[in-house]
Amino acid sequence: MEHLESKEKGITISTVELDRGNPFVGVVDALMGLPHTYETAIKNEEYNSNRWVIVETYETEKKAREGHEKWINQAKKGLPNKIKDVNINKDFKKER
Repeated sequence: MEHLESKEKGITISTVELDRGNPFVGVVDALMGLPHTYETAIKNEEYNSNRWVIVETYETEKKAREGHEKWINQAKKGLPNKIKDVNINKDFKKER
């Protein structure tokens, strides 16, 4: 799958297929218990000091594309007061 990236209202939404051929990625993901193949992350100055927050993970390309569209629509409406990084199980509240 190609890298999907969209921008809505100052929010960057990025969905990628993880590089399972890269031994480093495979080892780190295994150690962290991350079995997914695709993930969507968002970046915005109001959350996590404008660093990426992984908001959803997927096993299939179809689900990843659907999830990417879901987050675009959410960004158009406005993000909630807190978002969760699903990889590290941590909530990030709006900073502004």
